Formats: sequence, C-alpha cells, structure tokens
Amino acid sequence: MYLKMARKGKKRISIWGYLFRVAVAIAAVALFISYISIFFNPSKLWIISLFGLYYIPIVIVNVILLSMAVVRWSASAWLPVIVLLPSLFFLRHFVSFGKEQPATENNYKVITYNVGQYNSGKMDISRKECRRQVASFIENEEPDVVCLQEFYISDPSQAVGILPTFPYKQHHLIKIRDNYYFGNLIASKRPIVSKGKITFKKSTNLSIYADIKFDRDTIRIYNNHLESYSLSPSALLKRLRNGTRSISDEWKEIHQRMRVSNIKRAHQVDSVLRHIQKSEYKSVICGDFNDTPMSYTYQQLRKVSKDTFLEAGHGFSSTYSFLWPLLRIDYVLVPSDYQVKSHTTPRIRYSDHYPVITEIHKAL
Repeated sequence: MYLKMARKGKKRISIWGYLFRVAVAIAAVALFISYISIFFNPSKLWIISLFGLYYIPIVIVNVILLSMAVVRWSASAWLPVIVLLPSLFFLRHFVSFGKEQPATENNYKVITYNVGQYNSGKMDISRKECRRQVASFIENEEPDVVCLQEFYISDPSQAVGILPTFPYKQHHLIKIRDNYYFGNLIASKRPIVSKGKITFKKSTNLSIYADIKFDRDTIRIYNNHLESYSLSPSALLKRLRNGTRSISDEWKEIHQRMRVSNIKRAHQVDSVLRHIQKSEYKSVICGDFNDTPMSYTYQQLRKVSKDTFLEAGHGFSSTYSFLWPLLRIDYVLVPSDYQVKSHTTPRIRYSDHYPVITEIHKAL
C-alpha cells in the first residue's frame, strides 16, 4: 500500500523536462570547455579554440537556461550556477570599470589601429579621403607612437610621407597586385634606434617592431597583425541570396578557413613570443591579434605583459564593429612595471575596427 502511494506521489518528468535538462548539461559543458580552451594550442587541437571564440554567446545561453530553471523551480538550476561562477573573473576581459590614473609628466600615448585598407568602414568616402581623415584623427590625438595594420598605399615610396609630424617610421608592405600594397606601419615622434620584422610562413600577415628611445629608456614596440579568418558576412549572405552556393558548401568553407586560421595564428603567436623573450628591451605589444581574450593567442602574450583595458578600460571592450559588443581583438599590452593612465576605444567608422588609445608611464 505504501509503495503504491509513493509511486503515485512521485512526479513524472515530461519529455520536455528531459530535453531541458539535456540542454542545461550541454550548455554547461560548452562553457567549461571555453574556460579551458585558453590552455590548448590550436595547432594541436584547433576545434577547442572555437569554444573560446564563442564564449560570450555560450555565457548568454547559460544565463537564459538558469533563468528558465529558476522560473520552473527546476533542480537542474544548480548546474548553470556552478559553471557560471568562473565567468565572474573572465567577464572582466569584456566589460571593465578600471579607474583612470592621475596624470604624470612622463606619460606616453600609444595608438593601435587596423585601418582596414582605408576602405572607409560605414562611411561613403574614397580611400584617399578616408586616409586623410584617419591621419587628421591621429594628429588630433597627439600620440607618441602609432601602430597601423592593413595600412594601404599605391606607391611604397610614399609611406614615409604619411603622418608628416611623425619623423621616425618603420613599415613593411606586401604587394597584393599592381599599385596595391598593404602591411604594417609604426610611426613615432621619438627616435627609432633599431627596427625589424617577423614574417610568417604562407601568410600576408606579419609583425614589425621598432626600438624607440623614450627619454632615458628604450622600449621595443611590436605591431602585430595575426592571421584572420578572412570571412565576410555580407559576401556570405549575398551568395546565399543569389543561390550561387549551398549552405552546406558555405559551411564546409567556413570550417576549413577557421581550422587553417587557428592553426596559423597559433604558430604566429609562438614566433612572436619567442622573439619578445629574446629582446634586450621591455616590450609594448600592439596590434590586431584576430583573437578574443578567451584564446591561446591572447593568453600567451599576456604571459609577458599586462592588458591596458584591464588596468584602465571602462565599459565594453569591443574593438570590432561587427557583432559589437562581443569582439575584442585589438590590444595594447605593456610591461608589468608600467602603469596605465587611460584606455579608450573611440567609435569612429573609418574601418571595421576601432582604434585603441592608451597612455602609459613607467612606475617610479
């Protein structure tokens, strides 16, 4: 009699209840993998890096499922609560409320900016006019050093004339086709005592560096442009609308590009890190890493530096206009004994990237 009553009182779980629990478990596992993805070299296990790339959407899914579990009074609510706890640490890489430090006399202002080949972003202007406006913006900011990626010019000999108030320059340009060169540029108001480049196998991406004299110190400035996915959402949608390619074909190509790009970028960041570790000078690492903070790329370079956004950034960290505010892929990393006075990311539309502007000084 007692067993019959117990069976009658036992609450049955519907098929939707089981599916909900499965969804909670899958989302929790995905978030856990995104946490540990930063420790895996994509050249050895590339697929796991995608969980780091999609960290923010995975967090959002877990928050939604947690809310649903609470509303349903579901016992499965404990799982997203536990798995979301580490995000209290990781989310500061995407949203920060760092405090601006008091001004000092020895601040150095650094700008890094992927200018997108002066393709004018959301603005309907020519490349020539876009380059002029970018130069005007930079001049008004009055930085000491500027690092540009995807710098475009039709004649390499004209590169030295860009940003005329910056007398010292280091650049490396790659010829894409006739009258079309692009690459990286470092422009400095302070003397460059030596300079060089780090080239990557089978890639048009590269890293350049310049040893710059700042008063009594010499600092090595790295300007990096690491491997991108080379995916165009607008071109993808256009092909799908026109019916020129099937969804399965597009998915295969995206999968292949992401695999190749992740592996290449892992090798590239390893090369840059080895170079930094051999440098006789302290390094400021700038550029477009094409990876979020939840990545092997970022974590490797953070080993030898600290992130100016974490020190003095405020609000959302995104530096890429597509899917704002989810993607931070442009950085300035500084030596651990340097203090960061400010970090800003102006929402200007000359490129699909936003510039990163920071003021730093050596701690006394």
